[in-house]
Amino acid sequence: MRHLVTFIVRLWVDPETSSPGYEGQVECVATCEQKHVRSSEDILSFIETRLNPVFNAETTQEGNERQITKERKRMPKCTS
Repeated sequence: MRHLVTFIVRLWVDPETSSPGYEGQVECVATCEQKHVRSSEDILSFIETRLNPVFNAETTQEGNERQITKERKRMPKCTS
């Protein structure tokens, strides 16, 4: 079973600086966690870390359905 995981990436580009010339913020919508980023490696690291609970979902015996782990169920909802 597939799970939708949504991230928001905001980048501020400065064309007058050297490459990559941007900084920004990445946010996990499900947990409201945010991180300041300055490289594509920062963005990918944040996303990969937040995907682990989804990929580590437990498989139940009934119909081979997937169940999100207890940790994922307890993640807080955004209030903003």
